[in-house]
Amino acid sequence: MRFKEFFNLPLHKKLFLTYIFCWIGFFISFFFGKFIYYLSLKLFPPVKESVNIVAEIGTAKYSVVHSTVSSSLNNPYLSYALSYLLSNFLSCLIIVVVFALFGYLSRDEDEEKFFKYLSILYLFSVLNPITGIVGYKLPLSAIFYIIPHGLFEFFGFSIAIVLGLELAKTFYYKKSLKKIKILLLFLSLVFISLAALLEPIDWAIYNSNLSVIKGYSIVLSYLLGFKL
Repeated sequence: MRFKEFFNLPLHKKLFLTYIFCWIGFFISFFFGKFIYYLSLKLFPPVKESVNIVAEIGTAKYSVVHSTVSSSLNNPYLSYALSYLLSNFLSCLIIVVVFALFGYLSRDEDEEKFFKYLSILYLFSVLNPITGIVGYKLPLSAIFYIIPHGLFEFFGFSIAIVLGLELAKTFYYKKSLKKIKILLLFLSLVFISLAALLEPIDWAIYNSNLSVIKGYSIVLSYLLGFKL
């Protein structure tokens, strides 16, 4: 399928495919990050420091947000959840703005060039290569702890990417904005919020050396007032 054909698919099909691509991109970047780090240890030791720097840059936004939020809240769970929410929603907004700005600046460009560079921007968004570098120290088993909140988080990011595509189309073809685009931004926030509520739980379970099923069983039993 050529990117122009994908670009003109109905909204729900673009969203579904983008969600699948985001998961594929995550696994590719995760394993690629670990592979690059392995090579840096075995063959090119100087690269190790560069990988560490990229990882620090990748987490800098979250670190700044979390330090601000945690200083205002006394509840550890809420401070982490709100930090994840703000950090990830900012990422979604950046995605949307970059796509929209690209469409606006490309208004006078040839359509073939527009789709060529838009496809590169889309590919970079779904691959999210920084994710692979950030997670290079995580063991492979950590993937199972990412999946629960990732089911919602990647859907939020997918909505943001598709919204960005729609805005790029709107500005490139000089069309008027539609209410559906505002709805997409709201839905992105909803799913990012759900992911933010789960992410501190996922990492708490991971750090407790429990299986995902056992960990969530304990959490649910606590919420329902039962004791395992």
